[in-house]
Amino acid sequence: MDARGEHAVLLQTKGIAAERMTVVVTHRLENARLADRVLVMDEGRVVEHGRCEDLLDAGGLFAELVALAQDR
Repeated sequence: MDARGEHAVLLQTKGIAAERMTVVVTHRLENARLADRVLVMDEGRVVEHGRCEDLLDAGGLFAELVALAQDR
């Protein structure tokens, strides 16, 4: 999906999700900033969970993956 299409889908999802529980699965870590809560999976197991900012500050797998994504 191109950037415009992805942006449109995320905006629609955000509007719909305002009053519902919504699960979004993404490999594009920048999208995780929209979530109230992030679950990080590794080899089929949840290894971290929390707010995006807290996970970044914790320096675990999520922070490592975000750093790698930004280092392209």
